[in-house]
Amino acid sequence: MIKSKGYLVPLSKTPKTYQVVGFDVEGTGDEDGFLLGVIYDNAGWRVFRDRELMCRSLLAHRYRGCRLYAHNLEYDFGCLFQDDLEGWSVYRLHSRLIKCLYRDGHKSVWTFHDTGNLSYFISLAALGKILGMEKLETPDWIKSDGSSDLNKFKITDAQWQQLETYCVRDAMICYKYALHIQETINVLGGELKTTLPSTGMDLFRRRYLTRPIKTPHPAANALSREGYYGGRCEVFKYGTGHELYQYDIHSMYPSAILSTELPDPAGLYFFGAVKKETHILDREGITKCRVRAPRIHVPILPVRINGRLVFPTGDFDGAWCHNELRYALDRGYDILRIDWQLCTKETVNPLRGYVHDLYDRKVTAQRSGDPSYFIYKLLLNSIYGKFGQKSGDSFTKMIRIDLIDDFLEKVGIDIIEWQGESYVVSPVCGKRQPPYVIVMWAAYITAEARVKEYELMEKFGHGIAYCDTDCAIGPISLPCSDRMGDLGLERGPVTFEIRAPKYYRWSANDRDWQYKKAGIRSQFQRAFWETGAVSYYRPTKIGESMKANTRMSRWIVQLKTDRARLFKRCPESGIWQEGNQIATRPWTFDEATFMYENVKPLLPWVGGQMMSEAILTGREGEVIEAWGIKCEIDSLRQGLTIPATVVFTVWDHRKGDWRRVKNSRGQIVDGAHARFDELASELGYPDERAFREEVRAHVMTYQRIRDLERRVHYRHETADVLSDELEGMPF
Repeated sequence: MIKSKGYLVPLSKTPKTYQVVGFDVEGTGDEDGFLLGVIYDNAGWRVFRDRELMCRSLLAHRYRGCRLYAHNLEYDFGCLFQDDLEGWSVYRLHSRLIKCLYRDGHKSVWTFHDTGNLSYFISLAALGKILGMEKLETPDWIKSDGSSDLNKFKITDAQWQQLETYCVRDAMICYKYALHIQETINVLGGELKTTLPSTGMDLFRRRYLTRPIKTPHPAANALSREGYYGGRCEVFKYGTGHELYQYDIHSMYPSAILSTELPDPAGLYFFGAVKKETHILDREGITKCRVRAPRIHVPILPVRINGRLVFPTGDFDGAWCHNELRYALDRGYDILRIDWQLCTKETVNPLRGYVHDLYDRKVTAQRSGDPSYFIYKLLLNSIYGKFGQKSGDSFTKMIRIDLIDDFLEKVGIDIIEWQGESYVVSPVCGKRQPPYVIVMWAAYITAEARVKEYELMEKFGHGIAYCDTDCAIGPISLPCSDRMGDLGLERGPVTFEIRAPKYYRWSANDRDWQYKKAGIRSQFQRAFWETGAVSYYRPTKIGESMKANTRMSRWIVQLKTDRARLFKRCPESGIWQEGNQIATRPWTFDEATFMYENVKPLLPWVGGQMMSEAILTGREGEVIEAWGIKCEIDSLRQGLTIPATVVFTVWDHRKGDWRRVKNSRGQIVDGAHARFDELASELGYPDERAFREEVRAHVMTYQRIRDLERRVHYRHETADVLSDELEGMPF
């Protein structure tokens, strides 16, 4: 048996309620950085045009122990405190700012938080809409991209008033949202934490966890992490498809929680020597094994190749949860070898009460127009990932070096020189595993979600065009309902043009397009689609400022360019065909391994070359040649004005001269003379000479097209235009 290192226990202490304060800053983008700020609390709001005065007000005694919220805290914090971090502790997860703590030397603490961490970073305008407080339009005399330096001495009184009104509304939205989410959590019996997942976990432990759960040993969690995969996002048909429907699964992860039995960590056994395939059928856990995937259009089991998630066919090794592995075995997968198993006969699911209660509250709130529905939705989707949290060096604290006495004894620290001061960056969690880390539960829930996604894709058969975590695109209209776990129609029937995962557009009339590109701001997505590159101004993050040794929250130019990529599936065509759909098949495991290790990424909608099977067999030169020939043929065809049937009616390609025919008088003349009047009137040529010259030019062009086609055995639509006798042409 795997011994535990602790327990996940219910929390019994009374949850805390904090005084909430909202604030917002408007910056200039220059060295000064500060233009105007607003603090909003339960007494109203105050407007500041002086940065130092606003800083002193935020750190005043009245806000000691409060939670001060801004949306996109990193920018507002940088505009206010700039390069003076004396007394501050700055907490970051990777490059994202989590919170900032200020201590004045007398055990007084001020904490600054980001409402983005409590809303999955949706825009402030979207938060205002949920709360019924529309965000105001940015004053037209301000460039919201930060591209210009505003001179505060040249702003008129009317402009100051407009800017104050705008900033007050932003601060009010921050304050109202933070207050609303805290009140909602308190009513449920929980305590508001810094992030949504930590808030959900606190609520679960206070209200829904009824008994202690043993936490797996770190070694067991490390093994379970081998079978922990993310959501599925794949393109099955590239290019343009018509009459397609996009469906999503309502509350997919909550429904996955309800429909699966979770292994009880207290009964986990590790089987290294005695391994049985029957354990997969009658126990819950994770098995590492070698499988043989059948040649099906949509494989089931994922595997990581060079850090990328792929769904291949063929023989390959991996670790998978038993619920997903059983589903694969029922659909033709075979187990060739078992390496180890971590499983138990005992099952639990303490999350069902959490999901049922919050989902019912969400439905009720949504029907009544209560904005709390949004908070219930976030809580439902945020808790499962907390069980899979890593305990590493990604969560760090930064503090000035003169405030630490024992920094030389700390492990894993970095020392950074910034703006003439030295700062220590050290991991927060250390090596101790938090009691809520049960990786197998997170792996089971995501595996169940992938099974539900697969069941949706199965409904489309070979017509499936695209999938992404909880949605799929295909050509069939499916029944829908509002129940959890059932399908909902996002859009359709519409035309989709798909370039890559999370990169597509759609239109109901093939004219008015809407765009989706992950990582690109919505207002720039169309330009990015058309040009492959956009640039805009954005403020620097704390980490960027420290690397460049510059002040925080300065505006810089951000350039986004389209990047070449490797394909998760094998296109059946080696050429990107604009306006058409390009079907794919799954890679075999050996193909995918070769591709990710040896093949250069491609940008097919620019270069025209797809990552087809030819690249893996060493025939990529042929693909490139075929693409070049196709481009030349397309260029030649654009200059054609006379159909091939007309050209070769009057021109004998075998003799290389005009055809000889009898006219109405019985005289032998060439074909141009015989039909000149008719052809000239049909095609608009003024005289015989002009017609002859144009025909000769067309003959040369058609001969070139035919020669190019034969070089690569490429049958273009031009060949369908030519008459059957062209098969004997001597060129």
